Amino acid sequence: PDPMLFVLDYEANAGEGLAETLPQAIRILRRRHPAAPILVVSRIAFSSDITHEDWLAARERSRDMQSRLVAGLRDRGDKAVYFQDGSRLLGADFDECTVDGVHPNDLGFARIAGGLEHEIRKILRMHGTGVSGRC
Repeated sequence: PDPMLFVLDYEANAGEGLAETLPQAIRILRRRHPAAPILVVSRIAFSSDITHEDWLAARERSRDMQSRLVAGLRDRGDKAVYFQDGSRLLGADFDECTVDGVHPNDLGFARIAGGLEHEIRKILRMHGTGVSGRC
């Protein structure tokens, strides 16, 4: 059976190659699963974004690249690909949501799950594969 949804959230570990690998990953998934929804999630905010303007600028560039890629795919007819800005998942006190400034703690994971749950349920409903109850 086809997957209900793919979530691509690997920016934090992709390095400079994201702009090359993300379009390829989406093409591969789309070729194998033409109707399966794909949700692209940019990386969460890191504590270092507060003190290192270059890290913040890099995150924003990467987020914008992912958003433009998804918008371009949708403009070309792929209405089953979506984007979520991961930097908004943790909230204003994002620096309290990690164990080391990067990796989520319990609070961080709870907020990520809560933020993604709404979007995932919406996508699944739009594609006729909604789930009932809480995740």
